Amino acid sequence: MSEVPGPTERPRELRRGLRREACVPRLQTAFLAAIVLVGTIAVAVDVPASAAERGRQHPESAQPPDPYFPGLGNRGYDVQHYDLGLAYDPTSKKLTGDTTITANATERLRRLNLDLAGLDVASIAVDGAPARFRRNGDELIVRPRRPIAPAAPFTVRVRYSGRPEPGQIPGIHAPNGWISTDDGALTLNEPDGARRWFPANDHPTDKATFTFRLDVPRPLVAIANGDLRSRTDHGARTTFVWDQPAPMATYLTQLAIGDMTVEDAPPVEGVVIRHAFGKDIRGDAEPAAAATPEMLTFLSSWFGPFPFSTYGVLAPDGGLSGLAFEAQTFSVFSPDVFATPGGGSPVLAHEMAHQWFGDWVSPASWKETWLNEGFATYAEWLWSDRALGHPLQQSARNALELANADPSAAARDPGRREMFGSAVYQRGALTLHALRLTVGDETFVRILRTYLDRFGGKTASTADFVGVASEIAGQDLTSFFGTWLGPGTVPPLPHGGAAGSTAPPI
Repeated sequence: MSEVPGPTERPRELRRGLRREACVPRLQTAFLAAIVLVGTIAVAVDVPASAAERGRQHPESAQPPDPYFPGLGNRGYDVQHYDLGLAYDPTSKKLTGDTTITANATERLRRLNLDLAGLDVASIAVDGAPARFRRNGDELIVRPRRPIAPAAPFTVRVRYSGRPEPGQIPGIHAPNGWISTDDGALTLNEPDGARRWFPANDHPTDKATFTFRLDVPRPLVAIANGDLRSRTDHGARTTFVWDQPAPMATYLTQLAIGDMTVEDAPPVEGVVIRHAFGKDIRGDAEPAAAATPEMLTFLSSWFGPFPFSTYGVLAPDGGLSGLAFEAQTFSVFSPDVFATPGGGSPVLAHEMAHQWFGDWVSPASWKETWLNEGFATYAEWLWSDRALGHPLQQSARNALELANADPSAAARDPGRREMFGSAVYQRGALTLHALRLTVGDETFVRILRTYLDRFGGKTASTADFVGVASEIAGQDLTSFFGTWLGPGTVPPLPHGGAAGSTAPPI
């Protein structure tokens, strides 16, 4: 995620500042019927991704509870797939949902919890049988007719409706979740917005595949993650079916409804390139998006093969101001990104890099945001050097000055209010540059690729990355990361390696 610079500023990092028996509206009854057919410790040690996923065994909260969002996530089951049936009326701003969750129990379940904020639930069925349920704040507590056995697969179908209300991203006071626009809607779900428009196990440690069945008034277009499987007109409405077959965290889901065009470009290294533009921003966004093939080839030369089968730029006309976000396979950009010719190029590179760092490997907890933002910022530095002539070493020196100007601001575990603060981005990227200078270019790239190979499709912690780096470098780097990630002052940058080149060494 990035904050977009003003027209006269160079691109910069994101910083702070930026009831139970509801009725289903009759408007969508036919749609809902249809979709059912279809040592010197400096790094806090977290539970590794695989253990964290296996350890979610009580239906009250995540295991371990997320330090910044202890109410997010639920134990006792592992979601395999979400089938989201959604019908939206832009005039009334009402959403009607029919979501089926396919999961495996990790223990015997007499009840299970889902994250769902607001919205009225009409009915819930577990394995096709009606289930009792109640609300406790943003928790939806479901009691199946019979307990679910350990390791057993099961389904939960939730029918609901209402006007989704946006939340707020900590520290920057920007909306998240469901955001209504003049002609439709847009979602931005980091870190806790998904639960505002569909019932979920809303924590990155429980990734799943997704199907989106989106019913909207003609001639509006509905965009979601992954591949467009079908588009069917029925009367005055159209149903779009999108499929995301790669594991995805709930916060990376993307939905956009509006007057947009979808455009395909030639594939790049086997990746389908597909963009979506609002009618007003299209003229400015298309030239910037045209750099996608070159950008994808360049970043792949550093990080390895692009992890998904599709990628594109999503540029709606409204809904966002001053933000860009790395939804899986479709990064979304506010119109501000394209305010000046070429000005948004680093932002586009930043969000594309998130497809590897953040999307393919997601954070094991929300105190780990540097694993997303620091890596994407370093990729932004690499691209800015290569494509825009902004020297990599100058970006590193600027970040060094920033770190020592406010040594209390840490990249690791910065606190909920500062989880998207400047230090997470700049000091996080600076740490990677210092690592590159310490271990040399070839070892640095091997560290990044080993990390991606080992944790791809899952989640990882700072301790996981430190472990990979120490293993590949052949030395204990715990103290190194403690110094550079902070808090505390940082030393001068090490001397060593090329680290001025943007050409990958392997």
